[in-house]
Amino acid sequence: MIKQVTYGVKLIKEPSNEPFLGTAGLNIVIDNPESFVEVVSSVIGDNRIQLLTERCNLYHRHNTEKCKVLPKILKRSIITPEEVRKFWGLIIFMGQVRKESIRNYWSTDPTISTPSHY
Repeated sequence: MIKQVTYGVKLIKEPSNEPFLGTAGLNIVIDNPESFVEVVSSVIGDNRIQLLTERCNLYHRHNTEKCKVLPKILKRSIITPEEVRKFWGLIIFMGQVRKESIRNYWSTDPTISTPSHY
């Protein structure tokens, strides 16, 4: 049964709770990746990384012109495709290795740290 929920004048249909029958996760096998950056390049692709980089820099340029921003943000240089790959590498890594707190991903405590070769 689909209920309609009203918020103001928009009608939003509630999603169905049908079971997921597919295979979860990535279906890409990467033999002996050297780094998470290599995994990101294989999964997302260099064309999309370039597009994400261009869009992030465009967004930054438009918002610094329109809004009052801190001088520190104005001095920020444009981001590079390598930085975007590293960012998405962290996102993928954090999805694969569960920690109790987000701070634990950067911990140097040997009892909770994750080896860099993971």
